[in-house]
Amino acid sequence: AFVHAELAERLGLVVGSRVTVSVYLYTYLRHVLTPDTLREVYQGDGASAASTRAAWGVLVPLTVTGVFNASRGKFDSDKRSVALVELGPFFGGLSRFVRPDMPLVAGDLAAARPYDHVQSVTFNLPPPRLDRYMKNDYREIQREVVTFMSRLVARMGYEDVAAKFQVLSELRKLRIFNLFLGLIISVVMVSLVGLLVLLIYSLLIVSVETRTFDLGILRMVGMTRAGVVRLLLAQTLTFAVPAWALGLVTARFLTAFLLERIGDITGAKIDPRLLPESVAWGTVMGLIVPCVAAILPIRKALAANLKDAIDANRSKVTALQVTVERSSHAKPPAFVITGGLIMSVFGFMVYYLFPKALLEANLSLLLYIFLSLLIGMLLGLSTLSLNLERSIEHLVAYTLLWWNGSSVRSMMHKNLIAHRLRNRKTTIMYSLSLAFIIFIVVTFALQIVTFQYQEKQEKGTLLQLSCPRSIKSQRLFDQVTQLVQEEEKVLDVGWMSHSLATVTGVETFATTIGKTVTVGQYVHAVSPNFFRVVLPGFLVLEEHDEESGYFIDEQLYTPRGSQSAIIGSLYKKSMSLSLNSTFLLQVKPRISDRDVDPNAPPPQSPYT
Repeated sequence: AFVHAELAERLGLVVGSRVTVSVYLYTYLRHVLTPDTLREVYQGDGASAASTRAAWGVLVPLTVTGVFNASRGKFDSDKRSVALVELGPFFGGLSRFVRPDMPLVAGDLAAARPYDHVQSVTFNLPPPRLDRYMKNDYREIQREVVTFMSRLVARMGYEDVAAKFQVLSELRKLRIFNLFLGLIISVVMVSLVGLLVLLIYSLLIVSVETRTFDLGILRMVGMTRAGVVRLLLAQTLTFAVPAWALGLVTARFLTAFLLERIGDITGAKIDPRLLPESVAWGTVMGLIVPCVAAILPIRKALAANLKDAIDANRSKVTALQVTVERSSHAKPPAFVITGGLIMSVFGFMVYYLFPKALLEANLSLLLYIFLSLLIGMLLGLSTLSLNLERSIEHLVAYTLLWWNGSSVRSMMHKNLIAHRLRNRKTTIMYSLSLAFIIFIVVTFALQIVTFQYQEKQEKGTLLQLSCPRSIKSQRLFDQVTQLVQEEEKVLDVGWMSHSLATVTGVETFATTIGKTVTVGQYVHAVSPNFFRVVLPGFLVLEEHDEESGYFIDEQLYTPRGSQSAIIGSLYKKSMSLSLNSTFLLQVKPRISDRDVDPNAPPPQSPYT
């Protein structure tokens, strides 16, 4: 057998050690033993299966052949008391350790084919299986996994098996988090593209304005327009290529470090190499986007008058510009065309994409519509900051420069007017950068708070101690109580028992007085301070007795509350219950524990 490292440490086991395992055979009787053997066993003992459980306990000696530290995804990673054995030899060896007065049971176990009675089988996706779970869209992962499982279930029979998706069910819990994280990354990408375009544009436009004389000389000595374009593109690439190369190298080592840490935590081996899609996006961001941002500076350089460019006696900054247009060659204003395109896209999104996302329940499409609205809000607020630019300049001038004379302030205002276009670019860059930073910080903080809220809702408390039914809980409870008294950081402790069905081995149901509605129900005992210890904010009381002066958990310990229970508001409508209503708690033995009728016909298949 292979045993877990923690179990081996507790029992003092090493490779080659002998250990005895107690196996309870009663679970396998319905599937392995023949109906004739079952009838003879029950008739011979003259008792039901529930009263003969001690007879099915078998002690099997095993040899430790290995010790492992992690489950590697083969079983629940929270389980520590685990021993792995080969099914065939282990199942066949059980017959040698059955009680001597049960020869038919030993014979059926020896003759049985173990793999014909397997109740669960775990399948893995074809390699590379991890790549299928690395996609950002949960729907794509779900589609691929469900398609693979559907083919398997179709071959085995839909009526005979039930499929469970262990990994997919865990990913489903994080699908909303994943969508919002993808939304944040998309906003980051769009914002970075905008900032990159503005930065490259500002650098090149300043270079073009400061090198107007040099460009004029080059054009005068024979440089063509294509040469000017190549010159400015080369200057753009001098900014972009080093940043692109440095970014890819940094991303390679940073990604390898982070994925190695994640692999150590999850126990999965993740390829640290950069994906081709990542390199492609990095190339687009690092090389192509800067070249697109250089279009307007190149047009400005080519549109410059050669006479004005080589005139070194006059300033290149113009405080006043006059544009003369012929009415016969009038063109639609650029802002009209841009506004029309934006409104057309907005209408298409509202009247087609939004209803489509609602009808298909496509949450990803809804979030990306939300993303486009956020980008529009950022651009709108940035435009609003441009309209307030002049007012803010006056406010800052009179607030910070009030001690200077009017001539100084007048000169400053004239300089600001002369450099208004250049300052407008700086204003846009600053407003977009500030909006980008604030949005990312707020959205990331909101996502973390939402994830924490979800985890708190699922866990219910900050610290939870659980013990199996086989351990005497009173001794542990006394130790916890002593810890609370000695530890100042622990304010209070509450408890909740195992369910009545788990402890007594029965099935519990809540039913109405007339037994017209019956629903399965788990019954737990709680301490009188239970709801004061669990995390607040998740309990919604629809009806409770406010006149008693006690909270609902404390009311259970009053004389009247000793015959009462706290139930969910779901049953208020389904069972027509209200405050102080009466219902019945019905207790039945489990189906596997009920008496077997010896005269009943034998089952034809294990699925009956």
